[in-house]
Amino acid sequence: MISFIVPIYNASNCLDRCVLSIIAQSNSDWELILINDGSIDDSGIICDKYASQDKRITVIHQSNKGVSCARNAGIAMAKGDFVAFVDSDDYITPDFIQTVQDLNNADLIITSIAWNEDNIELKDAFYDLQRDKRILPSLLKSVVMSVVWGKCYNRHIIIDNNLEFNPSINSGEDTLWLNQYLKCCSSIVCTHQICYKYVCVDNDNSLHDSKSSWSKEKIIISELIDSYQCLEDKYSISLQSIIILTLMNRFNKLYKGLCYEKWRVIYYKLSECISDGILDPLWNDKTELFKGERRQIFDRLAISRHGIILAVFVKLSKQVQY
Repeated sequence: MISFIVPIYNASNCLDRCVLSIIAQSNSDWELILINDGSIDDSGIICDKYASQDKRITVIHQSNKGVSCARNAGIAMAKGDFVAFVDSDDYITPDFIQTVQDLNNADLIITSIAWNEDNIELKDAFYDLQRDKRILPSLLKSVVMSVVWGKCYNRHIIIDNNLEFNPSINSGEDTLWLNQYLKCCSSIVCTHQICYKYVCVDNDNSLHDSKSSWSKEKIIISELIDSYQCLEDKYSISLQSIIILTLMNRFNKLYKGLCYEKWRVIYYKLSECISDGILDPLWNDKTELFKGERRQIFDRLAISRHGIILAVFVKLSKQVQY
């Protein structure tokens, strides 16, 4: 049996589509756990409606604690041999269960994804992680490895290794949890079949805390680097290129649009991120990423800790994207 775990916060406008896509599965061996994370719209009512109509559906009502706590609550209640996460604004294809059950000889099953107007299609492949460990660096570069949905996990591995989402991390929690799971599993299978439909919804009805600061970001970056280094140690591989890309993406996300701020804001924010050295591997990188002239200047200023000059450079160049 597969346990579907759906965290929900103010999703009344799309929740029906999500739930109905699970009910419509061609294989009926499933349970659905809906976690209403303190919604203030009709999401809770919708959840209760489906639970009253189908005994395979269970609802958890809790105060707003965030997506990580919601998923952890679902994991604790799950009874299936396998677990799949579905976001409330997304949906799955009718053959999701049948597809993953046909591939259940692996600890981690990864399906292809319809990502808005594009498809992220994988090649059919089975990987023994001890024998085929060199696949990990290229696999981890894929966007599919930055999210926990579109996959199926062995629940016994999750329980036996006490794998939980970190509730203190409000961004990057999917990657952290997935890296922890990868450390505990021995095999991966990928399929070209598209079984998950991702829908990008631009609204405030999210379980993620969008407010961030450098103090919070440092914790997230440190956790991410540690998780990749644990994989390096276990499989005797280098994930330096992944670490550099992670640092670049985190920096871009936090400082997007910074060049349009006031001088003092630019100086303060850049000074705090270059002061403690956690991003030094990004500034010092010479091999993993192509660097244009503008980026080379930015790197030299960051390494030398010239916060004022760096702020002037960013303001005048109208760019801080890395």
